[in-house]
Amino acid sequence: ADMYNARVRCVVRDIYGGQTITDEAQLYIFNYFTKEIEDCYAYIGDVATFSVKAFTIGYASYQWQYYNPKLNQWKNSTNATAKSPTLKLTVQEAHSGFKFRCTVSDSISTNLYSPEASLFIKVKIVDQPKRTTVCVGEDAKFTVKATGVGTLKYQWQVCDPTTGTWKNSSNATAKKPTFIITTKTGHHGYKVRCLVSAPNGAAAYTKEAELVLKPAITKNPANVTAKAGDKVSFTVKAAGCGTLAYQWQIYNPAKGKWENSTNASAKKATFNLIVQKGHNGFKFRCVVTDGNGHRTASEPATLTVK
Repeated sequence: ADMYNARVRCVVRDIYGGQTITDEAQLYIFNYFTKEIEDCYAYIGDVATFSVKAFTIGYASYQWQYYNPKLNQWKNSTNATAKSPTLKLTVQEAHSGFKFRCTVSDSISTNLYSPEASLFIKVKIVDQPKRTTVCVGEDAKFTVKATGVGTLKYQWQVCDPTTGTWKNSSNATAKKPTFIITTKTGHHGYKVRCLVSAPNGAAAYTKEAELVLKPAITKNPANVTAKAGDKVSFTVKAAGCGTLAYQWQIYNPAKGKWENSTNASAKKATFNLIVQKGHNGFKFRCVVTDGNGHRTASEPATLTVK
């Protein structure tokens, strides 16, 4: 830099002491960038950073400029960091498609424009779908929240654990932020995820969420009124994955807790009992376990002894 505008020449001497001096040549030193600006990929709300380094003569000043594709023109930035080597910008949706460059001036007022760099706004998953447990036949709901440029599009995908293959769902809610599946026994263990995409081409997958099914009680046992010595029955009906197992439980008001019954029919869908006077106010329920080990308890039925 100290040799800017210097003039050079060469003195040529021969062995006899004669010499010749060449004409002078002017030395010009040009500004150049030692580090060029790079494209930035960021989420809405993030701080996007663009940075340059330049070789200049003497003092260097910086002015960042931005290109708004809607206005089709470059403008000087008024950002607080617009006159420094590094521009820091809090990303907003309106910045989609913006380009940035920096002009550098030195002590002799020569201007140098950096190459352009683009700001790409990514899709950000704010809330992920969560593991959901419901009874067979109930609606399972999975929800995603995301930010990005413009109107976001959603495509839910489902993975059948028996195949391990992801496929786009054709469900009526498959293109909405909330995905609803009316469950069947075959849905147990399914995994779901959502592909969220924006008009600017950015896209992101959610994390996977598992669907867990419990047995569904399709018919609860009914209250019974009987006399001591009568034979009464309590019946439960259920639907679930695999072979269902039953365990009847009894609630004795005097003990204040539920206990598994050891009755001969305690592991069947229908529970039979010979009524005794002390059974008045007892409650009965059945815990149904499916082939995957998931359990659901029926509503309790009360025995009234006349």
